[in-house]
Amino acid sequence: MNLEKSEAQWFISLLQDDEAALEHFFHAHFPYLLGYVCSILNDTAEAEDICNSVFFILWDERHTMESSEHVENFLYLLVRRKAYSYLRKQKTISGGQREWLAVYGNEETDTLDLMDHEMMKARVLQVLYGRAAKLPTACKRVFELYYKDGKKAGDIAEQLDISPQTVYNHLSKAVGILRRTLKEKKLLTHFLLFFCGM
Repeated sequence: MNLEKSEAQWFISLLQDDEAALEHFFHAHFPYLLGYVCSILNDTAEAEDICNSVFFILWDERHTMESSEHVENFLYLLVRRKAYSYLRKQKTISGGQREWLAVYGNEETDTLDLMDHEMMKARVLQVLYGRAAKLPTACKRVFELYYKDGKKAGDIAEQLDISPQTVYNHLSKAVGILRRTLKEKKLLTHFLLFFCGM
C-alpha cells in the first residue's frame, strides 16, 4: 500500500492550513526556482532570498489557489516578478539580463505557455548547475569564468596563467560532459531550444 500523498492531496492539505504541505511544496519547487533565478541574476544569495520569500507569500495566499498546478505557476510568476524588480533597481546589468528584462518583464507574458516554458527551462538549468558543480576543478573554474562571469578566453588564460588552447580544451570537456548529462536525462532537446535558438 502506497502511503505517499499525491500532489492533489498535498494541495488539499495546504488549503487546510497544514504547514507540512507548505514544506512539501518548498522541497518540490525550491531547487528549480533557485536554478531559474540564479540563471537570471548571477547572484546566488539574492536568488535564495527571492525564492525563500515567495513561499511566505504562498502561505499567505494559499486560499486563493485553485490547484497544485496553480501553486507551481504562482511560484514561477512571483520569482520572475521579483527578479525583474531586482534587476530594474541595479545600476549595471549584463546584456543577457537586459534581453531577459525586455522579454520577460512584460506583464502581458503571464501566460500558461510561458510558465510551462520557464518551468522546463528551470529544470534544465538545475540539472546543468548540479552537474557543473561536479566538474574537475580546473575545468569547472574555466567553465564558470567563461559562462557565468562572461569572460573571454584570452582573459581567462591570462587570469589563470594558462594558454588559450588550454582554456578551449577545458570548455570543450565541460560542454561535452554537460551535453551527455542532458542527453541521459532526456533534456538535451529542451536545452537546445531554450539556449541555442533552435
